[in-house]
Amino acid sequence: MDTLCLPARIASLEQFRDFVLGKLSEGKAAQACFPKIELIVEEVLTNVFKYAYEGGRGEVALSCKLQGGMLSLRVTDRGSPFNPLDRPPPNLDDDIESRTVGGLGIYFVREMVDDIAYERRDGRNILTMSIKISP
Repeated sequence: MDTLCLPARIASLEQFRDFVLGKLSEGKAAQACFPKIELIVEEVLTNVFKYAYEGGRGEVALSCKLQGGMLSLRVTDRGSPFNPLDRPPPNLDDDIESRTVGGLGIYFVREMVDDIAYERRDGRNILTMSIKISP
C-alpha cells in the first residue's frame, strides 16, 4: 500500500483527495466511481481532523491500494480512541428537527463501502475500508 501522512487538518484534505484519485487514475478505474470515493475520504478524514486530537496537533496517514477491482483504504491516527462502527445507525424516520446532530456521515460511509473494520493497536486508530471499483 502506498501511504501519505499529513497534518490532521482541513488544509490537508485536498492533498489526500488528490493522492487517492491519482491512484485510481493510475489503475485505470472508471471516473464514475470518483465522487463516491471522494465522499468516503472526505467524511472519514474530516472526522479525524475534527475529533482525534482534542486541543492539539497530530498527523493522519492514508494508505491506498487498488488491486483486482478493489480499492483498499486505511486511515491511521494516534488520536483519541474512536470506533466509528460502535455508533448506532441514525433513525432516518425521525423528523429532522428531533434528530441528533452528527452520525449521518459515518452511516453513509458504512453504506458505501463493501467492507469496513476498526482496530485500536499500539495507541493508534486504524480504520480499513474496501470498495469494489469498476475498471
